[in-house]
Amino acid sequence: QRNRAEVQQPLVPAFWALEWCRLVLVLVVIAAVINVNKRFPQRTKEVYAPGEWMPLDSSVSVCADTARILEGEELEACMRDEFGGQDFQVKKKKGRVRQLVIKFRIKNTGDSEINIWQYMLKLAVNSYPDGWTNGLGTHYAQENTLAAGEECECMAAYTIGLGMVSDSEYPRFVKNNTFQIVQAVYPVQRMIEFKIGEEGT
Repeated sequence: QRNRAEVQQPLVPAFWALEWCRLVLVLVVIAAVINVNKRFPQRTKEVYAPGEWMPLDSSVSVCADTARILEGEELEACMRDEFGGQDFQVKKKKGRVRQLVIKFRIKNTGDSEINIWQYMLKLAVNSYPDGWTNGLGTHYAQENTLAAGEECECMAAYTIGLGMVSDSEYPRFVKNNTFQIVQAVYPVQRMIEFKIGEEGT
């Protein structure tokens, strides 16, 4: 028995050595995280209202003038009259498609020509608190490019599928959610916030 105790004694220092190694490793990881956070500051948020110009970069800004959720005959008429006749989505689904239709203005304040949709495709639309999100679907503008110093209107539609928001959930979805047109660029996240049906939308 004495010999067995003498053999087991060295295990105690080995245990504490392992614990010290673990502690040192944790401290190294914490120091690394703190260092990364100092180098890369947290993202800040800029919020704009409908009718206000939101910069997308140093030479291009966008403004959301109106936002509507349309379906059926209203959506078909909108596609025909405001989207240059793009009514194919409505016909395929027999009117069971809802679209969040937004009228934008985009302004080129730079000194060179831009592609409008290169910028518009960077915008997504979210709803809060439900968390619905979608990228650009059907879109229309008379021109695809914009010369330096010019401004134009464009239309964009974002699909709200029945699988995302059912008929029974739809009234609550519209009433309870704030919608956000988001440009998620580090370190500044810019967004236009609005409620459907409020003045200005």
